[in-house]
Amino acid sequence: MNIQSFQHLTITFETLVAPPPYSHAYQFVLKPSGDQLSVAYELTYTGREDLSEEDIAEEGFTPDDDFSWQGTLPAVWQEAVIHMLQQTTSLRAKPKATDDQAITLAWQEAEAAQQGIPDNAEAWAYFLQEMIQAVFEVSQRESPLVVRYCEITKAGEKLEVVIQPSFSRRALMVKRMENGISQQLSSDWAALKVLLKAIYLPDYDETQARKEWPIQPGQYIDPGTGLWYI
Repeated sequence: MNIQSFQHLTITFETLVAPPPYSHAYQFVLKPSGDQLSVAYELTYTGREDLSEEDIAEEGFTPDDDFSWQGTLPAVWQEAVIHMLQQTTSLRAKPKATDDQAITLAWQEAEAAQQGIPDNAEAWAYFLQEMIQAVFEVSQRESPLVVRYCEITKAGEKLEVVIQPSFSRRALMVKRMENGISQQLSSDWAALKVLLKAIYLPDYDETQARKEWPIQPGQYIDPGTGLWYI
């Protein structure tokens, strides 16, 4: 779609098949605000009426997981939203029978209004997860993500890499230290998706987790939990 700007965009997400306490819905209301993006975010967990607090806690949740926030994100988010709208070529009225989640867009540009489920829903789903992380980062609901990697050779040579994405700024910083020589690097934000997939795809052995920095030869990673895995 040939979209250069928007006046108002509402994005609604809902799970369709996930059972409670996992089932949830959230909504973003986005508006340009000068050189920033005005954001209202509301998350609601659904279908928990018949669950006890013990049932919810057993799945790693709490009875009060709902969350709402209003504020602004930097101008780079305005550009990112417009880019996503431009990459959306068509809208449909209803989810497919095989869909396990639904994302609905409703936006106003100039005098035209459009609403529907985007054809690139998978891309929107990932984009919205980035925006949620940006909201959590700015609101300090969660600590910034920091991923650490350490490689020690049998000869005692050491490579340390610290990866810290800033979701609020859509910036990816990498600090590399090899044998005492430090480098501060920046990487393209698009590389984060591939990087996170590589980091979180492995099934880490919890019994091998350690808090202390590695000292023995090997390859180690801290995927953002503060614990090292070999």
